Amino acid sequence: MRVAILTAMPIELRPVVRGLKLERAGDDYAGKLGDVDIIATTMGMGMTGATNTTERVLASGGVDR
Repeated sequence: MRVAILTAMPIELRPVVRGLKLERAGDDYAGKLGDVDIIATTMGMGMTGATNTTERVLASGGVDR
């Protein structure tokens, strides 16, 4: 299973990255929680950033949640 966590701002993403011990993977952060692959990133504010980031993450491969 692969889970994507999308936040608007870096300040919202930092506790997720720290808590899940994610590592930098290009513009994103990635890691595992048990058997679950996790990708986390920021979208920026606004509809354009949210749309572009969501499309990029979904295109990167099988996101289940």
